[in-house]
Amino acid sequence: MTQRKYMPVRIAFVLLFTVLSFAQQPEPKKDDKPAFQLETFYLAIMTKADNFDSAKATSLAKAEHDYWQSVATKGDLILGGPSISTDSLAAAFVFRAADKPGAEKLANADPLVQQKLWTVYILPWGTQKDFLKPLKSYDPSVSYYLGFLKRGPKFTSEDTAERARIQEAHLKNMARLHEMGKLVAAGPFMEDNDYRGIFVFKTASMEEANELTNTDPAVQAGRLRIELHEWTLPAETFQAH
Repeated sequence: MTQRKYMPVRIAFVLLFTVLSFAQQPEPKKDDKPAFQLETFYLAIMTKADNFDSAKATSLAKAEHDYWQSVATKGDLILGGPSISTDSLAAAFVFRAADKPGAEKLANADPLVQQKLWTVYILPWGTQKDFLKPLKSYDPSVSYYLGFLKRGPKFTSEDTAERARIQEAHLKNMARLHEMGKLVAAGPFMEDNDYRGIFVFKTASMEEANELTNTDPAVQAGRLRIELHEWTLPAETFQAH
């Protein structure tokens, strides 16, 4: 595995347990390696509204597909597709926007959101600059597993030796899963709330993704918990990596 594949996951998740603000990096010296640069996207979590109507949603499927294809055509769609889970999560999309109001405007233009069949929750999400490439075609057809990392019952932001030990073990386990080809993307949310970040797994089943999640020392310690969903993404996703 190349260093380029390893570092985005490792570096991005260092941020999960730090204050979610970033000082400007000093200009590198001529012989220095390029400094880590964080790229911020926006994740739209689409959930089914209380009045969700599956028949009406089906009738809007083509319009919804065409809308996200138009976002991809502009070069702004990074990840995205429907959730096959039976719970309230309907879809999730990662895209570029100038700011959070712009992200909200883009997500709210989704036809199912406009018809009040879906509700939207927007979060800024960070990862290594230029690691993820924009999608050209919105054709969700390949199953992945999207894990929302959330604060666990023993979560604390207090700096302690134990917290540092768990963090280090957490990062090592992530690197191991990435090297196995199971953890294909990860990164922190850039707001301090219950949602801490995401894992994207490429596994044979949700059971396997859950088993891998349970090897995470931060999950084992109760600092984090994970909520898994089957997520269908376009075939070209991650092809460059």
